[in-house]
Amino acid sequence: MVALATLNTADEAAFCHLVGPLFEATPGLAALLWHKRPFPDATALKLAAVSVIEELDDAPKLAYVQAHPELAGSAARLGQMAAHSVDEQAGVSLDRLDPTQQAQFDRNNAAYRERFGFPFIAAVKLHTRDSLLAAFAARLGNTPREELDRAVAEICTIVGFRIDALLDG
Repeated sequence: MVALATLNTADEAAFCHLVGPLFEATPGLAALLWHKRPFPDATALKLAAVSVIEELDDAPKLAYVQAHPELAGSAARLGQMAAHSVDEQAGVSLDRLDPTQQAQFDRNNAAYRERFGFPFIAAVKLHTRDSLLAAFAARLGNTPREELDRAVAEICTIVGFRIDALLDG
């Protein structure tokens, strides 16, 4: 945990080291956030982080979404996810699926990726395994634009949770 004052006074390298892991496999976004300092409070930091993501052009935004792991996907099984993602997915027991449940997630991940070209993103802290499966089904009916926007919104929620966990007090 880190104090907001520390983030506000950190040089770019130190700030990026502390904040980079909040942005799944895309630590360069932390450098964009560094330029938006100082943050008077946690809410301002969250809003600035959201703006960094939402201000990306479509191609880098899509690349950022694509940097996220699938839920209970191969990266999880191979231990290749970022620590935040490991903890978040474990929080809803995605690391303890039985073979039938794993097959359901694998089918949903494949159908979703085939339709949209990026992984299904959900703020898993707001879900159960069953609600995630229902969300897969519901969101497969979205247009690609709607779903990219939804994925970005989910990511912004995730980053907000990660900021809450990072900040001391």
